[in-house]
Amino acid sequence: MLVSRVITGLSLIIILALLLFKANFILFNLFLYLVVFLCSKEWGKVNKLKYFCLLFNISLIIFTVLLLLFQYNILSFSGFSNDLSYFITLNINLAPFWGLIFISILYFSKPIKSKLFLYFTGFFILTNFVVSILDIKYNLSNQSSYEYINFLNYSVFDSYQGAVILLSLVFLTAINDTGAYFTGKFYGRHKLAKFISPNKTIEGLFGGVTFSLILSTVFYYFLFNLKIGILYWLLLIFVLMICANLGDLVESQLKRNAKVKDSGNILPGHGGMLDRLDSHLVVIPMFWFFMINFVF
Repeated sequence: MLVSRVITGLSLIIILALLLFKANFILFNLFLYLVVFLCSKEWGKVNKLKYFCLLFNISLIIFTVLLLLFQYNILSFSGFSNDLSYFITLNINLAPFWGLIFISILYFSKPIKSKLFLYFTGFFILTNFVVSILDIKYNLSNQSSYEYINFLNYSVFDSYQGAVILLSLVFLTAINDTGAYFTGKFYGRHKLAKFISPNKTIEGLFGGVTFSLILSTVFYYFLFNLKIGILYWLLLIFVLMICANLGDLVESQLKRNAKVKDSGNILPGHGGMLDRLDSHLVVIPMFWFFMINFVF
């Protein structure tokens, strides 16, 4: 189980790195939409939402087409910006609703009866995830976006700033997950949420966060060129990793409500796409929300 989990995880990171640095616009977006399609399919399955996958993907296609029409001035309305980043930033600024959604889900010990709530939550989570990734990857290195922030120490990466940041976030989240697993396995004594995820411990939580803080310190001094102090940066990573664990717990709660072990079986050792991305679905949008509102 552990071997297959490690092999699958490393394979996914390699594939992601190749796509981030080498794939063209169409190929990368096809990959992203495939991932989101699988997530939407599993979200609908776990929460017994019969038409969620269909409705979400139709909406995503319509949303994408409209954004492209605005971006290339094919379609415009008075009072609306034709800049794609305007719409993306507007969506990302809804990120604080994560807290309300998660608290609402974790509050219920019994299956959530409101299908409307689950539809809205799924739409919000997956849409926020998509637009955050697109904004980071394509707008960060654009001189017309965010006053062209030099986010990295090495100019050779200027045109790949978005790719480097996304890969760094994936690494930090993966290290948090791995650190939590091993710390909890060897030193775990106190249950974190025994009725939601019995194997998770408080020691594992802080072990994972500690490993992420160590790696983020290395990133701060040797990779990133941030205009914020090290303490602010570490505080941000601390909050993000707590959010990552919260995202993991929320998915566990939903699976427990549905009485299933995994959201799917497409990834050996991990289960479904939602099982693999539960933390990333939180970390990437929240990171970008903080960057846009408090750093740029």
